[in-house]
Amino acid sequence: QNVLAKPRICLRTAEVRTVTSGSFDVNPLFFKASSSDGTTFNSELGVLNKQIDSATLTAGRQVRGDVAFDAPVGSLLVDYGIFGPPLATFSFKG
Repeated sequence: QNVLAKPRICLRTAEVRTVTSGSFDVNPLFFKASSSDGTTFNSELGVLNKQIDSATLTAGRQVRGDVAFDAPVGSLLVDYGIFGPPLATFSFKG
């Protein structure tokens, strides 16, 4: 069960996997959400029991865990990236 430190947290399970050669770094801080009005929300650390782990993934490996945002419930776009443009963007309704 997840333990929440803040009342307005949207929770989602994220799965990151590599499908090509080489390696790929995963970190819960690499996730950022944005609402339809353009407001951005950084991921929250330490508020979930099953938070996604930081890892370096090699080809064919995956990591799964929860990512939390202190954001109002509703539609959000989530970007995943380290620096520069996002490596992936996906949407969800919270």
